[in-house]
Amino acid sequence: MRGPLPRWLRSRPKGALLFAFRLPIYLYRLKLGWSLGHHFLLLVHRGRKSGLLHQTVLEVVRYNPSTEESVVLSARGEKADWYRNIEENPALEVWTAGERYVPKQRFLASKENEAIISEYGDVVEYQDSQEPPSAEVLSGQIVERADQIHRTLLGEPSEIEVEMCALGCRACMDDLITLALLVSEEQMRSGPLRRMKPRAAYRCATDSLSRTRQSLGLYTVSVSSEERHRK
Repeated sequence: MRGPLPRWLRSRPKGALLFAFRLPIYLYRLKLGWSLGHHFLLLVHRGRKSGLLHQTVLEVVRYNPSTEESVVLSARGEKADWYRNIEENPALEVWTAGERYVPKQRFLASKENEAIISEYGDVVEYQDSQEPPSAEVLSGQIVERADQIHRTLLGEPSEIEVEMCALGCRACMDDLITLALLVSEEQMRSGPLRRMKPRAAYRCATDSLSRTRQSLGLYTVSVSSEERHRK
């Protein structure tokens, strides 16, 4: 899918902007791509001139669970190298939401392209104005992320993976505070029966996050004052 070219993307990104764009690639390489869900994908493609393999992370603007089709946006239009590469040679592989597969690519027709760009603009505008999720929805998000972190820690994670898991755990803790506030508000305005769901959602989130924090604690090293003095 081709989109309008923002002024700040008319030239190749450099410096901090380049690092920001490449950061998701490291998440996929560290097998932490699941944390990006179906919001992004990593595209493996071959250079049209060099023949070398390249990896590019792209935003998914539409995902269809029934067909498992992801529609991605080319912010630099047809000038993007990855776009020109897959015009010459089909994409070799896609990584998304913890899965890897060989894709069947297609280029959108003009009308379909315009419709999705319009839909994407409406979604972004809606997301900017929508209210916070319900306690049940937020609890589900916390549990899903905490369980993914727990599974990563049960393996043999590298030092960087442990650090990323620690950051993810902190983000879950922030969301847990928000969840506690949502549950508190729900308790004040709901009857006895309706109060049970938010409470159960909160317990589910705290139990899952507690297990994850225990797993993370196995990688925490305590340094004594004597050891600090030596360093």
